[in-house]
Amino acid sequence: MKNSTLWIAGSALFILTGIIIVGAYFFLVEQRQQPDTEPTPTGTYFPTNGGISEGTSESQTRSLALSTGKRIAVKDFLANGVTFKDPANQGAYYLAGKLDYCLEDGTCPDTNTPAFSILYLEEGQNFSISLNSEPLKSSRIAAERYLMAALGISEQQMCELEYTLGTTVSVNEAYGSITNLGFSFCEGAIPLP
Repeated sequence: MKNSTLWIAGSALFILTGIIIVGAYFFLVEQRQQPDTEPTPTGTYFPTNGGISEGTSESQTRSLALSTGKRIAVKDFLANGVTFKDPANQGAYYLAGKLDYCLEDGTCPDTNTPAFSILYLEEGQNFSISLNSEPLKSSRIAAERYLMAALGISEQQMCELEYTLGTTVSVNEAYGSITNLGFSFCEGAIPLP
């Protein structure tokens, strides 16, 4: 009787240990397979004269007007450590892109996003997105994800932004003359190759 009790207790302990190991394995596999669905802006950090590119915490927000007349709270994309002022145009900020020259202080602002650039104009609270390389479809998707992550908003809210998205004739003759190609997930967007 004593041997059978020890055998049952040992078997139960062995089975319980096996269940814990299998559960831990599936938990870890599930965690590893979950994609990072929110791309984050990355870029070269450089100093500014006490201004915009000084990193902030995620809790800081900014109010942004939508084309619907509503306002929403977005991440403070002007103080994210990546965005930089356009030195030639007051109230203009590059969320993505680069200047074609270096500044007097020796910095060469560049967010390392060669496929697109995103300019924010403070006065009208609008975004100007330029697709700088082929294939345009991939450049547009990369720009959409980048801006969505920088602002911390949904696709629906992206469609309500004041924005234009286009390219130049030097990048693509067929689509360079279209004023606004739109975000791919918004109504009325032009399909791109």
